[in-house]
Amino acid sequence: MELLSASILIRVPPGTGSDGAYMHQGEDFLYMLEGTIEIWLDEIECHVRKHGDSFWLGAVSAIAGSTRRTTQAAVLWVKTSPTF
Repeated sequence: MELLSASILIRVPPGTGSDGAYMHQGEDFLYMLEGTIEIWLDEIECHVRKHGDSFWLGAVSAIAGSTRRTTQAAVLWVKTSPTF
């Protein structure tokens, strides 16, 4: 079975976000390079992360992110397949 992973650098302009929640199986790891974002799980649970913080998600949940600040946020986002 092939293991899949992706590393993505995401820049989130001020006042914008993911435009809704999405879901996938596997794990997510986020590391904040710049700014502050809100990470919402299942549209219920909010986690605020700022420069230098990290976030790990190991279960299948609907995840959405946004910044309501006046500065850009930059996030290194690593996703893996459920077999990793």
